[in-house]
Amino acid sequence: NDATLGVRRPIEAVARERKVDATRIARVVQALSNEALRQPSHPLHAWSRLAMQAPPVESRAVRALLDQTQEQATRWQQQQTDFPLLADFNSDDWGEWLTDGDAFGAAPTQAGEFEVAAGGDISLKLPGVADSGRWARQQQGVLRSPTFTLEHSHIHYRVRGQGVRIRLILDGYFMDVYSGLLFGNFNFEVKSPDQFTWVSQGGDIGRYVGHKAYIEIIDHGDGQIAIDEIRFSNGPSPPARFSPITQRVLDEGKAPAIGGQDATTVLANRYGRLLRDALEALRTGEADAAECELVRWCVENRLWPQASNDSALKAAVAKLEQLGNQVPKPPTVLSMSDGSPENEFVHIRGNHRLLGEEAPRGTLTAWGGDGPAVDYQGSGRLAFARSLVQPTNPLTSRVMVNRVWHHLFGRGIVASTDNFGVLGDRPTHPELLDHLSVEFMQDGWSVKRLLRRIMLSRTYQMSSEPRAEAAVVDPQNLLLHSMNIRRLQGEA
Repeated sequence: NDATLGVRRPIEAVARERKVDATRIARVVQALSNEALRQPSHPLHAWSRLAMQAPPVESRAVRALLDQTQEQATRWQQQQTDFPLLADFNSDDWGEWLTDGDAFGAAPTQAGEFEVAAGGDISLKLPGVADSGRWARQQQGVLRSPTFTLEHSHIHYRVRGQGVRIRLILDGYFMDVYSGLLFGNFNFEVKSPDQFTWVSQGGDIGRYVGHKAYIEIIDHGDGQIAIDEIRFSNGPSPPARFSPITQRVLDEGKAPAIGGQDATTVLANRYGRLLRDALEALRTGEADAAECELVRWCVENRLWPQASNDSALKAAVAKLEQLGNQVPKPPTVLSMSDGSPENEFVHIRGNHRLLGEEAPRGTLTAWGGDGPAVDYQGSGRLAFARSLVQPTNPLTSRVMVNRVWHHLFGRGIVASTDNFGVLGDRPTHPELLDHLSVEFMQDGWSVKRLLRRIMLSRTYQMSSEPRAEAAVVDPQNLLLHSMNIRRLQGEA
C-alpha cells in the first residue's frame, strides 16, 4: 500500500520492458494525472474519461462521451445567438481594434509562434489570441476595441493571465473612477494565470443598454494577458465546450472502434496520430487552435526531449532575457487617441435623449465643405486638420497673418480679428492679406519669417507723425499713411 512504491514499481518495470527512460514515463504519468484533464475543453479529456478507468473500457461509455460532445456542439450552435461574438482575433491583423505601445504587437498570435518561459523552456503560443506577453513582460501597451452599442447586460472574456486590467469606457468616459456606485464592475483585474477561463463583466452594465462603449485592455505593469474570445449575453457566461480533439479521437469513422481490453491502446494510437498530424500542420503553418493546444500540452509537460540544453539556444534565450530586462518603463500620460469612426445625431432642442437625424462628419459648409471627411478609418480629425492647412483653404493662413498684423500695428488688416464671417469687417488691403497668406504657407507656416518680413518692410518702419493732408482724408489711418502710436506695456 506504499504510494511511492506503488508508482515507482510499475514505471520502472515498464521502462525496463520498453527500454524507455523511466523519468520520461514518470512525466507522462504525472501529466495524465493532472486535474486539468477533467475539463471538457482540454484536448486530453477523452483520455481522462476513458483510459484512466479500470479496464475493460465499455463501448457504451465511449458512445456516451461521443454523444455528449456532439450534443454539446449542436447545443452551442443553437446558442450562438444568445452569446453574440465581439472578437475572436482569428485574423492576421487587428482589424478595427487599436493598439498603443509594444505589448500586443502588430497582430494577434499566429500558428507556430513560441514563447520562452522563465527557466528557458520553449512553449507554444495558441493562434488567434490577443497576447501582451509575447516577448517580455516588461513591455506595456493598451488594446482598444472599436466602439459598439451596448445591447446586453454582460460581457464575457475567455482569458488567461494576471496583473492586467480590463476597463469598459461608456460614452467616452471612465466614470467608475469617480462614481463606483453607479458604474460597478466597469473596471477589473484579470486573475487567472494558469489556464483559459471565462471572466464575466456585469454589475451596472445592464443599466446602460443603448449607450455607446468600447473596451480597453490595459497592460501597464509586469503582468500578461491572453484573450481568446469576447462575447455578450444577458446572463451567465458561455458553457464549457469540448475540445475538437475529443471528437476527432472518438470519431466512429476511425478504425478500430474504441472498447474492450485494448481500448487504451487504440485511444493512445489515435492520440499519437493526431499529434503527428498536428506537428506536420504546425510545420506547414496550417495548424488550427486545437492542434496547437495539443502540441503545447506535450511541450509544457516535457513529454519529449527539450532543446533547452542546446548551447546556441541557451545563448539566444539569455540574450532575449537580457533585452527584456533592459526594456525601460515607458512614461504614461492621460491623453486622447483616435478611435473608430462615429457620426453623432442632432440633439433636438439640446436634449441628448431626444435624437434627430444623423449628422455625418465633415467640414463646415461656410468653408466650402460639401461632404463628410474622407478618412473613415478613424474619427476624421486628422483629415479635418489637414484640410485646414491645404493651399485650397487660405482661411487659416489669413486669420494667422491678420492676428500677427494686429499685434504689430495695433489693428488688423481685418479689424475684427475674431470674426472673418459675413458680420465681420471688410479688409482694408485684401491683396496684401492674400499675398502675406501665400508667403506664410510657402515659408512652412513660419511665424518667425512672417514677423521678419513685416517688420523689415517700409510700412512698419514709417514715422508715426501723420501728414496733415493725409489725416484729413483718412483720419483713422486705415490706409496706413503713418505708423500708429501704441501704448507699450510695462514689460516693454
